Amino acid sequence: MKRITAFLCVVAASLPLCAQNIYHDDEVTVDKIEKGTYKINYRDAPNMSSMYVIEGKKKAVVIDAGDKDYDLMSLVRKCTDKPVVLLLTHTHGDHLGAMNQFDELYVNEKENLSQIQRNYKGKVHYVKDGDIFKLGGRSIQALEILGHTAGGMIYCDYDTGNCYSGDCFGTGQVWLQFTAFDNPISVYLSEINKMLGYMATRHITHIYTGHYGQEECNYGINYIQDMGTLAKMMLEGNFQSEHHNRSAESSPVRMTTLRRATIVYHPDRVR
Repeated sequence: MKRITAFLCVVAASLPLCAQNIYHDDEVTVDKIEKGTYKINYRDAPNMSSMYVIEGKKKAVVIDAGDKDYDLMSLVRKCTDKPVVLLLTHTHGDHLGAMNQFDELYVNEKENLSQIQRNYKGKVHYVKDGDIFKLGGRSIQALEILGHTAGGMIYCDYDTGNCYSGDCFGTGQVWLQFTAFDNPISVYLSEINKMLGYMATRHITHIYTGHYGQEECNYGINYIQDMGTLAKMMLEGNFQSEHHNRSAESSPVRMTTLRRATIVYHPDRVR
């Protein structure tokens, strides 16, 4: 009986979370993940950006702003009527699209802030590793994860075990090393190990990513472990790779895969 119970638990952990759809059209879907937690997905390929609304008794936060200036606020208002602020996981353009619909945003000052400085009309606050956003009966903690960008942030809700990670760990495929100055794989491995520590001690069980993908499978500790194993294999030279399938033929960028985890990298920046 114990074996059957354990098997069912493993199966349940591998299945997608059930979400209740509250709105959809040809361009977007809005789903209620659980009480006070919503996911907004743009349906246009290839970005298919994901945003999240987390509501407390007094306030709410929106995590990321998508890849276009869609009427995001009207979708947010389908989820909450509380005052909202925008939390950015990073400053790539496919996460900034509707930022001007928010009066305030939070971003890590280590990020490339050029688009915000040029285009954003509201008030900018700088978020730091460990900062806590109190929403009224519910708190969200910001934690810094380097690699995909210089100041990537994840946002954790310990009451639910949910983590909203942007592109820090990708959606199956994490893109690293966009420029010659980006961190080597050894730094990313240390960040992965830091995340594994958070998951073990702070009871993070589900990772919600910055793009469509979690509808097909849950991302949890096994995914992060695979990402860490893959990074370690790269450092040991014990891996196979191929040309990155979304880069130009002339690009040196490559990709390597272990189960569901794929790391996109520059061959000169492995160590």
